[in-house]
Amino acid sequence: MDPRKKSRSPRKSTSLPKEFLDNVKDVFTKTFKKQLKGRAIIVEGRIYPDEVLLSVGYKESPKALRQTNFEASVDSNGKDVLKKLELCVDGISSMMSQYFEADEDLDLPRNWKAFPFEKDTIFLQYSGRNTELEAEANKILGLKRGDELMIDEAEDLEDVDEGEEEPGDGDNGDERH
Repeated sequence: MDPRKKSRSPRKSTSLPKEFLDNVKDVFTKTFKKQLKGRAIIVEGRIYPDEVLLSVGYKESPKALRQTNFEASVDSNGKDVLKKLELCVDGISSMMSQYFEADEDLDLPRNWKAFPFEKDTIFLQYSGRNTELEAEANKILGLKRGDELMIDEAEDLEDVDEGEEEPGDGDNGDERH
């Protein structure tokens, strides 16, 4: 899961507690039981000093490569993190409801898009990123993302020369998954 706020300087983050992620999983499993038809929910999240991220997704089948994810990001100053996480849950729940209720293809944002929500601004996006494949790739590359309590993103990023554009920075229409 990539943060919305990009920075060339190192950013530390913390994984959300397993108990919280399990509670979110239970809420979405019960709320969307009929629509999910037994498919397992996958929940992950991170807290950055200036941002809170939450992703709720599922796969059509256990062996499917594509994973449907609904992701939320909210600005945070380190205070009221629980309120920010609740806002993310509400935003994702709203997006999933629209997704499941749509009779035809719903045009969900593929890149972070701001929405006013409960006296705040929430950023939402839809992705097909596969959590398991991403974790396996990180293992192969020797990255321990998700295994550590605190992560310094500088360890995971390659140096980018001044003036050189990072992947995803340009408006070339490519979608990141």
